Amino acid sequence: MTGLLVGVLPVVADSLNLTLLGNFPGRGKCVYLDTTRNLMYVGALGGVAIYDASDITSPVFLASIPLDVVFSVQGYGNYLYAAAYHEGIAIIDVSAPASPILVGKYRPPWPYESFDVVKVSNGKLFAIERNQGLFVFDLSDPANPTLLDTFAGGVGYDMVVRNDTVFIASGDLYDLLILDATEPTDVRLISGFTAGFFAWALDLYVSGDTVFLADYNEGLRVVDISDPTSPVELDSLETDDGARRVAGYGGRIYVLLYNDSLLVVNPATLGVESVYHFAGDDTYELHAYGDYLFVAASDSTVYILNVSDPTSPLLVGAADFPTWIENVQVRGNYAYLADWDWGLVVVDISDISQPRIVSSLRLAWALDVAITPDGYAYVSDVNEGVAIIDVSDPEHPRYVRHYTTPGQVDDLLLDGDVLYVDESSMGVMVLDVSDRENPSLLATATASVREFFKRDTLLFVADAGGLRVFNVSDPATISEVGYYSGAPYSSDVVVAGDYAYLANYYDLQIIDVSDPTSPTLVRVDTVGNYVYHVALQDSFLYVSAADSGLKVFDVSDPANPELVAYYRPDLWSVSLNVRPVGPYVIMPMRSGGLWILQNLLVDVAERPERVEAKTLVGDGGVLIFGPYRIYDATGRLVASGNPTTPKLVPLRPGIYFLLQEGKTRKVLIR
Repeated sequence: MTGLLVGVLPVVADSLNLTLLGNFPGRGKCVYLDTTRNLMYVGALGGVAIYDASDITSPVFLASIPLDVVFSVQGYGNYLYAAAYHEGIAIIDVSAPASPILVGKYRPPWPYESFDVVKVSNGKLFAIERNQGLFVFDLSDPANPTLLDTFAGGVGYDMVVRNDTVFIASGDLYDLLILDATEPTDVRLISGFTAGFFAWALDLYVSGDTVFLADYNEGLRVVDISDPTSPVELDSLETDDGARRVAGYGGRIYVLLYNDSLLVVNPATLGVESVYHFAGDDTYELHAYGDYLFVAASDSTVYILNVSDPTSPLLVGAADFPTWIENVQVRGNYAYLADWDWGLVVVDISDISQPRIVSSLRLAWALDVAITPDGYAYVSDVNEGVAIIDVSDPEHPRYVRHYTTPGQVDDLLLDGDVLYVDESSMGVMVLDVSDRENPSLLATATASVREFFKRDTLLFVADAGGLRVFNVSDPATISEVGYYSGAPYSSDVVVAGDYAYLANYYDLQIIDVSDPTSPTLVRVDTVGNYVYHVALQDSFLYVSAADSGLKVFDVSDPANPELVAYYRPDLWSVSLNVRPVGPYVIMPMRSGGLWILQNLLVDVAERPERVEAKTLVGDGGVLIFGPYRIYDATGRLVASGNPTTPKLVPLRPGIYFLLQEGKTRKVLIR
């Protein structure tokens, strides 16, 4: 006699049947330059980006490592240490910079939370935990830092380590802490300095016996540390806006203000020699090297300035990547991104695990993109209308013109020679784009459009009040034929067979549209808060929600969706769209860059044809006796045998197919 029982073998995972392959991080937070190897590392929301900085004025993107928000990065030989929110210190092998490897993570023990700053000095790693103080690690084995000591010193915003003395810009009880780490297993306080009740030090630069403090309220403060046991304030430079960062090089002090201005200061007189204003917003990090300054800004641009003439800083280059990706379309080996800050961005995904930006074309505020088979891109440019761009050569896009609209434009849907446009003053705008460079208006229809989906002669519109259905058999005479009003927060819709799947902010609604004149609610599923987008591939429905990431449901029985995959990024970001493309899923993340996942639900080579209606669900494994064969979702044989007594077969989370006695059962391991 043979049989199967669902076994229990707990497996903790953040994903099921979806694996992260590669990404572009978003919105930069910090920068570190490795001058020995000519590499630049940018910490950002979503990970670390690595650049070849052989030409220091024109860094070239090499690779990235996905993490949460990275606040600080520091190199040491062939290793990189990154302080990442809620992830501790990420240890990355960068011996091959184009193929970095995440070796491991050091997570602080409870009640510690996150590290904000990492520095390396004399074979030791110094790290500031945001609420508790200093951690010191031995780097004899760089891949496995060993904790030597901690110092509970309160809040720390930045630090400088010189020989065995640690200087911390605290902004807490003291503005400046000076610690002795001569004996790294016994770190001790030398002194604490405060500049007054309103002082709040965020950064520091140490030069000889002087510390320059960037003060949130007071500007630049100068402190004498010739006697480290008794620091004394020497002078200060008040600024209209508070100071965020300070750095020094070549006999000058550079101060980054909260109004995104850079001051070049003579340290002897504290006289301001020049001021440079950045066009971007929220400049976060300042790194000085030789005649160059590197400034990381929240628009994910690292600005590079030549300050050989301190009276006239000159912008000489930039390294950047998409920051606020609103939508994505894929054609061949290229992904076309509509980016709020950049415009149209073209990414080479021929090596899917290492996406590479090959070109971009600046627009005002890009929200959506549609690509024709013959190489034209239509981009919704919000207040400017629809931008028309020739991308027949993806690495050299050519701007053609804007098709101007009375109101704002958002979502686009291309269907052959017809382009459906979400236009704020008209609703649905229908354009004839048979002449690619000269669209003409065919028709308009009233709707508060959130997203489009077209099937046959019907256009389904996720509307501000629910779901609208239009007959577009003749696009020049578009007419509404049906309306469902039960989804007041609808944002996206897809249709398969007789069913429409509607993202409704707080839930997923399944609607029977077999009679398009009378859409009827079938069921409501709470799949997470802030449900933004839905997509279909084969019988799988992809649902992105802000608080639960990406979920995938098997909707072969549309009235009874079954969760078969999920991916929950530990990230301060929202997925604005999801594009299943063959064996991959491409997710643009608002402010978190572009994420590419491997999809184990497709391309199944040997999936058995007969599957019983009931799916067996278990945690960690199956208990089997008798002859059996188990295939994973890709069709790969993962286990087989003929146990004469019950045997627990451990399985990682995923979808499996079990063959026994000519019968097939689908098994979901969670």
